[in-house]
Formats: sequence, C-alpha cells, structure tokens
Amino acid sequence: MNSNDVREVVRQSLADLGVPDGSRIVVGLSGGIDSWTLLLTLQELGQDVIAAHLNHGQRSEAAQQAEMLGTECDRRGIPFVPGQADVPRLSQDQGVGLEEGGRWARYEFFERVAMAMQADFIATGHTRDDRLETVLFHLTRGTGPAGLVGIPRRRGRIIRPLLDIDRNDTREFAKEAGVPIIFDPSNEDLQFARARMRHRVVPELQTIHPGVRRNVARLADLMAEEDALLNGLAAAALERAEIPLNGDLRFLTLDCEVAFDRNVLLREPPALVRRGLILAAQTLGGQFSGEALDQLVEGLLEEEKGSLTGREGAVVATWEGNRLHLEDGLVDEPFRYPLVAPGETESEVFGWTITVQTATGENPARPPRHLDVMVAARAAQGMHFRAMEAGDKMTPLGMDGHRLLSDMLSEAGLTPRARRRIPVICDLAGPIWVPGVAQSERTRVEGDEPAWRLNMAPLAGA
Repeated sequence: MNSNDVREVVRQSLADLGVPDGSRIVVGLSGGIDSWTLLLTLQELGQDVIAAHLNHGQRSEAAQQAEMLGTECDRRGIPFVPGQADVPRLSQDQGVGLEEGGRWARYEFFERVAMAMQADFIATGHTRDDRLETVLFHLTRGTGPAGLVGIPRRRGRIIRPLLDIDRNDTREFAKEAGVPIIFDPSNEDLQFARARMRHRVVPELQTIHPGVRRNVARLADLMAEEDALLNGLAAAALERAEIPLNGDLRFLTLDCEVAFDRNVLLREPPALVRRGLILAAQTLGGQFSGEALDQLVEGLLEEEKGSLTGREGAVVATWEGNRLHLEDGLVDEPFRYPLVAPGETESEVFGWTITVQTATGENPARPPRHLDVMVAARAAQGMHFRAMEAGDKMTPLGMDGHRLLSDMLSEAGLTPRARRRIPVICDLAGPIWVPGVAQSERTRVEGDEPAWRLNMAPLAGA
C-alpha cells in the first residue's frame, strides 16, 4: 500500500465514521510510525489537527524527544500540546500494570486537551496489527462478542481511522514523510505481554495463515455489528423489567441506582439476562467479573435473597422477592448550601434545580407531595438546603404534631439512596419543605401576605 492508498483508506474511514471535512481533531502523537502517519494523513486531508503528546515520566530522554516532536510539528504548521504524567506512580496507586496505567493517563490527557481546544474528535493511531493483538489478548483472558471486537472503530468522540491499515504500511508512509521517529523500547521488551504477543505469537499465526490480520479484522467488524444488536435487545429486555424508583423524584438517583422485576427479567433468554446485567452495571460505572456474573445469575435463579459486589466495589447487586436492585458503590457525603432567593439553585451532582420567586396569596390546593409550593416569607429567613439529619422533625401542612422526616421519607416510598440525596429546605428554625414529601405548617401563607414560591425540577438532560 503506497502513500496515496493510505490517504484514500483514511479518507473513506473518516466518511464511514461520520467525521465532517475540516473537523478539529486531537491526534495522540507518541512519535511512532503509526501516530505520525495518522497525524500527517489527517492534515493532508484538510482536517484541523492538533498533536497531543504525553511524557509518561519513564525515560530520561523523554523530555528531549517531546521537544523534537514539537519542533517538527511547528515546522509543519501543526499545533503541538505537550503533557506530563508520572505513570509508574499512577500505576502503583491504582494497583495496575504500567501498560494499563499509561493507557489511562493518555486518554485522560487527550480528553483534557480536546476540551481545552474545543475539538470535535480524538484520534489514535491504532492499526490492524493492534486490533489483532487486542483480540488475541481478550481470547487468552476469556471473552465474549464484545471482546472479539478488539479495538472499536469509534467510541464516543474517539476515532481510529487506521484500523484498515497494517503497520508495514505506516512504516513506509512515515519513512517517505521523513519525520523523526521515536522508538519505544517497551515495544521490544519481552517482559511486557504485548511485546511477547507481537514478536512471538503473531509471527507464528502468520505461518499458519498469512491473511490472519485481515481475517481477524473482518471477524472484529462482524462482532461489532452483532454486539450492537445484542446490546439493543438486552436494553429492551431491561426496559421491560425495570421498576421505576422514587416516583416524581426519580431524577435524584438516575445515575446511581436501578431496579428490575426479577421474574420479568428471568423470562428473557439467558444470554440477554447476562448481557443486560453487564449493561446495567456499566451504566452505574461498574462491572462484574465473569465469575461474579455467573454467581449473580445463579443467585437470581435459585436464591430467595442475596447480594453480590462487582469489581472494586463499584457496583452492588441485591435481590429479594421479585426485586433486583443495582446501585453504585459510592458514598454520598452530607451537604449544606445556601438557597438563592430569589433565583435558581442547581445541583449538577444530584440532577435538580430549585427556583425561588416572590409571590403573594394563599397556598394553592396541591397534593402534599407536590414539587411546587408557596411558603410564607416570614418563615423563610436564611433559606438553605442540606441533607436530612437524624432527628429532623416537621409539622406537615394541615396536620397537628411533629413527625420525623425519616418516617415521612420512608412512607413516600423513597429508596435509602434517594433519602440521602433529597435536599431538605430549611430556614433558621429548621426544615420547612422536603420536595415531593411534605411542607411545614408554620410556612402556611395567610391572605395576601408576602411569600416565596419554590419549584423543584430535574436539571435539563437529567
């Protein structure tokens, strides 16, 4: 494949990926042959490219090499953004290997550059060889259709336009372009699994069939299509089994918990049940190991109740009776903030907004669990919101005697997570309104006295 062929393949790849002409693209530039080929090809095709290079903090010559890359980019009229990371320390802190730690650091850096430069896409120089190696890795570790995809062509705004090009082709392209090449010694170091795969396993496979790269790439593309189809079917199965949580306040915990009717879910084919559980866990930011997933499915089939924790405690599944509940493993910290009055207060963390407006007139007839109320201005000095605290009490509107907020939140059918997240609106004397649950009698508006109108709603997009 000559240079013109490479450009044509990349041009077609961009079209297939839905990348418009003139898009601003952050290109991960390691200085190797693949990343140089990607950067220069995108520039020649008229894309607005930005080179992003991360020094992993592993080699003494890395700073000098970054300076050399910056000089070459400047000569070619390409903006160059360098970055620095301590990958050995990061890997140790996260309890992962250097390869995984470096991968995490790079993508985090690319995302920061893309945000700062207002880029449309992030492009990495993975080739057909990288895809083959990744599929083989997944096979050795145990995988399903998703693992056989290897490296996806697109994930969000991350694109890989070189997946139909072999490393031999990028080597020739970079040589012809005359760019300074940085050779990563880890690519030749057989203590790393990827280097052993590249230099020992792949050559043997080529002796079995010389078209192994192209054939595995074709398999990966087929698996990508089938994986997307199965994910759609599994998502539909989850939707049929989902149990709505927290009524009108469901937006409080959309990002951290979900529940399903166990009996409805288990009527689905086992393959969709397993895939659905994987999707649900991913939505909450966690995942189950293969062994844990088997235990979860077995528990749902055979045990009245139980619980299981995913990898690193990021997701927890509990089941009892006909209900399966999944929740992320995060702990919500107590909170306390002033309420803007008049004005609007937003919580991006919990996905809501509370609007406070001046008003007059008696309390309108509304259900006690409404998200829109009027409170007397005389009883709303120093308004703020906070998490519920032990012993919080209120005399609900139209009732006699105090009641514990914890009892009222439980009676309202809120999950424990929602009870920890719901904002309790207070004045200097204590709670005056719990949205969707109760309003204090002492905030009743009499006649046409001054009042505040409070309205709680989900944040746009929540």
